[in-house]
Amino acid sequence: MKVLISCYACSPYKGSEPGMGWNFVKEISQVNECHVIVESKFQDDIERYYSEQGYTNDNLHFYYISRSRHKLLRKIWPPSYYWFYKSWQEKAYKKACELDEKHNFDVIHQLNMVGY
Repeated sequence: MKVLISCYACSPYKGSEPGMGWNFVKEISQVNECHVIVESKFQDDIERYYSEQGYTNDNLHFYYISRSRHKLLRKIWPPSYYWFYKSWQEKAYKKACELDEKHNFDVIHQLNMVGY
């Protein structure tokens, strides 16, 4: 199957949400063509893993989207994080529509962040 996954947090080097995201997409891609939309702050981790581990997987494709940040506002009012996360989700949705037009996915899945 062709699978599109919105996986905001995805890293082979971190635990919790990013680690869970990485393990899910890695395993899904063992038997499916897997396209993953990821927040751009995880790009270095993923590329480093491919390079250092000599990892190759022709079924796993990543698309990175950056999220706006406002560190001062986050310190003053932590829930402001969700404003910027919502904006990231809107960008991810637009990218998902573009990718679906091109690849005609069988399944589209929202993987994480689960607290949203």
